[in-house]
Amino acid sequence: MRGLNHWAVPGFAFVCLLATAVNLAHVPPAVRGIEFADDFQSGSLNAWQFPYPEDWVIGNDGGIHFLHMLRSREPLVPRRPIQFALLKGVSVGSFTFQSQVRRQKRSVLMVFDYVDSLHFYYTHLSVDSGTKQPVHNGIFIVNGGARRRIAGLDAAPALPDQKWHRIRVRREASSGAIEVF
Repeated sequence: MRGLNHWAVPGFAFVCLLATAVNLAHVPPAVRGIEFADDFQSGSLNAWQFPYPEDWVIGNDGGIHFLHMLRSREPLVPRRPIQFALLKGVSVGSFTFQSQVRRQKRSVLMVFDYVDSLHFYYTHLSVDSGTKQPVHNGIFIVNGGARRRIAGLDAAPALPDQKWHRIRVRREASSGAIEVF
C-alpha cells in the first residue's frame, strides 16, 4: 500500500463523480493540515478506530499488507453503513484521500466527514451502476436518518473486477464539492 489507504497495492483510477453536498450541522473543528500514510507493515492498527474492531485484520497479498474486513454486519436502522475504519483523533474539512482498493465481494466504501453513526458522508464504489442498484456506486449522506444518494446515479461501475484500483476522494468543504476518481 502506498499513500493514505484502507486497502493496498498499485492500481489505476478511472471514475469521477461530482456533487454539491449538504453540510453536516455538527462537524467538530478541523485540523489545519495533516499528511498520513499507512502501509500496515507494522502489523499495528493503533492509528485506526472501528465500530467493530474484532472484524478487521491486516491482510497480506504477496508481501503487500492491507486493511481487511473479515465480515459484514447487518445494517442499522435507519439503514446506513456500519463497517468502516476511521483515522483516530482526526477531523478535517477539505481533504484529498488516496488509496489502493480491491473489492472482495461487490463493493468498497470510503467514509468521511464522520461526526457520529448518524452523521457522515460516504462513497460507495461497486461492480454495479447506480441505475442497476440504487444504493451502489455513488456518493451518499447520512444526516440523522437513512442514507441518501447525493450523486452518481448514472456513473459506470467503478470496480468492475476484483483487481486493485487506485481511487481518490477530494472534498472541498467551502463549496461542498465532493469528487471521486
